[in-house]
Amino acid sequence: KIKHPYIAVMTTDLYHHFLIMRNVGTSLAVMRAQDGFLGKWKTHPDFRRKFGDDVGMSALNLVEDVNLCHNEIRLSNIAVHDDSFCLVGFEKSRGNVPSNAMKSRVLRRYPTGLASSERNMMYTIAQIGMVVFALDTGAQAAEVRDVFEYWLTEQQLKLRLPHSKHQKGPNSPKSRQRRSLANFDAWIKSKGGLIGTVFSETVSSAAMTRESKGYFVCILDAMLA
Repeated sequence: KIKHPYIAVMTTDLYHHFLIMRNVGTSLAVMRAQDGFLGKWKTHPDFRRKFGDDVGMSALNLVEDVNLCHNEIRLSNIAVHDDSFCLVGFEKSRGNVPSNAMKSRVLRRYPTGLASSERNMMYTIAQIGMVVFALDTGAQAAEVRDVFEYWLTEQQLKLRLPHSKHQKGPNSPKSRQRRSLANFDAWIKSKGGLIGTVFSETVSSAAMTRESKGYFVCILDAMLA
């Protein structure tokens, strides 16, 4: 099952198509700032499991059943209404991950020549992990962006340096990224070893094994436990 907000496509002429969508609620980027939301997220296992079903399983099923990778799983592309979640923003769904993610730390275990459902599922589960990290820890957008750039792009351990060569210390971009990565690493360790197989500095393509959807479902369960 793939849960999505779309109801139908309306065509007015050859060039104009309109998607008819149902109201699936408010984005997590907005909702997590509301009083009581993060408390509910952290203390209600059923709420987290619903996220796993509505978002995690939908995204993995999208890869398995339709051969598409959502590619933009983030707080602003997940809606919540009462106790129900829905993944939105399918505009960048493709048969493969973005080109700047192909050789990222999370995906370098996979050959880059052909589309791979395992690679697409790994990218999907890594993006979900960053959403869960933000909700579990209250990490702000800049911190999540630091983590994303480090693990899911080809960027090395450096950020855009300030114009002034003299800007150093705890508030410099590089120092902030190191703190962000340290916080993310602590979150990974708190979840157990299985998630560590996704965010690993040592896995190479030579050590890559064929992973089934069940493997990624186990990782999803572990991060939401």
